[in-house]
Amino acid sequence: MRVAIAGAGLGGLCLAQGLRQAGIEAEVHERDPAITARFQGYRLVLSQTGLTALRGCLPRRWHALLEAISGDAYGERLVLDPRLNKIGELGPGRSGTVIDRHVLRHLLLTGLTVRTGAALTGYAVLADGRVEARFAHGDPVAADLLVGADGVGSAVRAVLAPRTTPTDTGVRFVIGRTPLTGQFAGLARAFGSKIAGDGVSLLLGAMRFRTPPKRAAEELAPEVVLPDVGD
Repeated sequence: MRVAIAGAGLGGLCLAQGLRQAGIEAEVHERDPAITARFQGYRLVLSQTGLTALRGCLPRRWHALLEAISGDAYGERLVLDPRLNKIGELGPGRSGTVIDRHVLRHLLLTGLTVRTGAALTGYAVLADGRVEARFAHGDPVAADLLVGADGVGSAVRAVLAPRTTPTDTGVRFVIGRTPLTGQFAGLARAFGSKIAGDGVSLLLGAMRFRTPPKRAAEELAPEVVLPDVGD
């Protein structure tokens, strides 16, 4: 069985790793000209169920590495004013595991076949039941199954369900990262909380690695190359 996956984001790559563990051939097609063409996200919080599912898609020998490059989610989940005075509460604290998206993506890329510069334009079902994926550049690819993991503007969805279109909510986010120096560590009360301003709000979260990713990979899984980033 051969599976073609459109999109080399976390979802597509995680699926490819899971299929690989099951002995199924999977090839990922990514429209970006290179894996490092743009920075993709900052961090995510996984529940225990999500973390278990992620582990299940990875080789067992990487489980210790995954543990080392993640951290604990914590926070008081308060509503604060711009001077960090408490003015409300968001509800029960959220526990889980925090993972850096950039680091996780590099882990998930390890050992996979990823074709970059492959913008999917559509697909067609062949007479034998297989599917032919077509691209803006390059030859089409035939597979037993095509998975659309190609985001909000999915070319797969455009063919499969053309009447299903995204709705713009008008909400916008500006996301940034900064090294966790002592100055920022002193804002711990705001981690996991909402700072409410005039028409805008600010959310802060800390990414603390149990072991720096690059060193963790070198020590626990030398075949994996991870970015040299700190907290």
